[in-house]
Amino acid sequence: MKHVLHVVPRVPPALCGIGDYAWLLAQALRDGHDIHSSFLSAGTNWTPPQGETEFPVFRLPLLTAEALVTHIGTRAGEFDAI
Repeated sequence: MKHVLHVVPRVPPALCGIGDYAWLLAQALRDGHDIHSSFLSAGTNWTPPQGETEFPVFRLPLLTAEALVTHIGTRAGEFDAI
């Protein structure tokens, strides 16, 4: 099974064209190709997902390049693509 990490500014239910599109893409990848997704919210605004989500969602603790590299580095073995 393949696994993709989507790095987006915000995730649904927040309104964000990039996050919304990535979420729809993740659904299509899962349903059509058995490719699973996780999301890393790295935007300046945070709206937490409501209740259970169909994909795992992580929040970048600090909005720095170092925090991004550290987060991805500690989980690198989990993803086939970022």
